[in-house]
Parts: sequence; C-alpha cells; structure tokens
Amino acid sequence: GVYFDGRKDSTAVARESTGGLVSEKVSHCSIVLHYRDTEHEKKKEGHYVGFTTPASGSGVDVGASVSKHLTDYGMDTTDLEVLGCDGTASNTGLQEGALRHLQRIFKRAMFLVVCLLHHVELPLRHLFEGLDGPTTGPNSWSGPIGKLVATDVWELPIGSFDPIPVADFPQLPDDVVASLSNDAKYLYSICLAVIQGTVSDSMRDMKIGHICHSRWLTLASRIVRLYVSGVEVSNLKL
Repeated sequence: GVYFDGRKDSTAVARESTGGLVSEKVSHCSIVLHYRDTEHEKKKEGHYVGFTTPASGSGVDVGASVSKHLTDYGMDTTDLEVLGCDGTASNTGLQEGALRHLQRIFKRAMFLVVCLLHHVELPLRHLFEGLDGPTTGPNSWSGPIGKLVATDVWELPIGSFDPIPVADFPQLPDDVVASLSNDAKYLYSICLAVIQGTVSDSMRDMKIGHICHSRWLTLASRIVRLYVSGVEVSNLKL
C-alpha cells in the first residue's frame, strides 16, 4: 500500500522577477510504501519513497503528483491494493478528492485507509462554536471563553472547583501514559485532577500547547485548565 501525508512548509522559492529567493508556504506531500514479501509472506516495514510538490493543495493535484512520483520512482503499481492518508476533505472528497483521483488514474477501486484524527476534533469544535461563537482565524475565537483560552491560562491560580466524578474513566498504565505526546499526557492528567478534585503543584504551572483548529487536544486542555481556575466569564462560571 501507499500512504501519503501533506503539509505546508516555509520554502525558499526563486523568483525571476527579482532574481532572488523568497520564503513562501509551499505544499509538500511525503510518500511511504508498505508492502508484503509474497515469497516469505512477511510484512515489510514502511519504506520512505520521498516527497513531491503538488501544483496546489487540491485533491486532483495531490493525486496527480503522488502518481507521477511513484512512476518516476519506478514503482509497478499493478499490484497496489491500498491507499492511505488523513481524513481532510481534499483527500476524501467524493469526486475531487486525492483518493478518488488516484483510483481514476489506476483505473480500479482500492482499499482506502483513512486516519480519523481530523474527525475527532469536530464534535468539540462545533459544540464550542455553538456555545461561545465562531472562530476568527486559524487559532482564535470570537467569544469571551475562546479569547480566554488563547491566553496563558497556566498562569492563573488554581481556584475552587467542583470535582466531576467519572466512574468509567480509563486508568492507563504508567508505560502507556509515558508513551503519550505531551499534549495528550497533559489532557489525561488534568482530567484525572478534575475527577479527583485536586491539582498537583507540578501541573499547576505546566504550559499547554498552542491552539490550532485542526487539533482538539490543546483546546480541551485549556478549557479544563480554566475550569480548575474557577474563572467567571460574562457571569458564567466555568
């Protein structure tokens, strides 16, 4: 199977009009190949094929660019069975998504493996927008709570808050907690603190990652941190 993921990076781009280099955000798409050794029936680890630069971030351009890169790489795609990527609309669009376009190019239906992490943040985001107001930019909100969560909430003192018991909250083993990202580890720990009704000194001053609307962990962590501070916003106590 072939798996690809895109992002925009600051890249030095040559401009004929100025004769020099300028820094611009350019879409890059990394490609990883997973395959099975049919002779020994062993699954091979992911092999990094390289990256390609689509003409744009549209699904059609991403699909065309991935296909061309595989051809230039010398890969025989006749046995290709699986396509994988994240769940952004430009990848999964019914008619113009990259997955759809790649299947057109390969002229057959394929197994699609789509990461759902881009969908996880949508329920919280829509709930927050309904309660507090819409976004005003890639990392900002229009409502009073949204404006507060964008500040350094970890500088607020721990206030009086009501514990929220959750009987079936998962108790993760220490080795699993240690393997989590910093953002995930913080959210897990601050949720435990709310359940138990006490926030440790080490957690009180711990910084939280930046807000990004395409991820939900830091928004959730900042909301919970405001809650344990007992902050009142427009006569609404969090």
